[in-house]
Amino acid sequence: NIGLVTESGIHEAFGFWEAAAGNDIEIVGGGNEETGLVADTSSPDEKNEIYFASIPDQGVLGYTIVWSTRSRGRFVGQIVESDMVIDDDKWSWYTDTDGIEPGEIDFWSVFTHEAGHWVGMGHTKTTDLCIKQTMYPSINTNDSSKRVLGVGDEAGIYALY
Repeated sequence: NIGLVTESGIHEAFGFWEAAAGNDIEIVGGGNEETGLVADTSSPDEKNEIYFASIPDQGVLGYTIVWSTRSRGRFVGQIVESDMVIDDDKWSWYTDTDGIEPGEIDFWSVFTHEAGHWVGMGHTKTTDLCIKQTMYPSINTNDSSKRVLGVGDEAGIYALY
């Protein structure tokens, strides 16, 4: 039940990235589509936003749009805004490891993955060597192992920051 999502849980998920990066990461946001929050797809609006909404793309649990300064198409290290959307329509979520029902998706693993995008991380390769990393591009149901960062995730964020 994503109604159980807490501000402290959000800060904890970002905290894994902060600890590995060795830097503070500012986050601001919350709400749902009725509160007027939107993912900025054409230009940034100077607000970092996290919210829940239906995502029409098949198989997409969440997404994050990152606005950054670029030089010749390459990321150069300054993120100016990030917006995160988690689908609250088609998925059966759980937020705790007690009482997991078959077929549910671990909210905190998905949120920690999207928080990785928020701070500039991309997906890993889709190889067996990378499958245990938080930034692997997919997750199995009933898998809560990606709530915390893998060794590759930690090395990647440390290299970025």
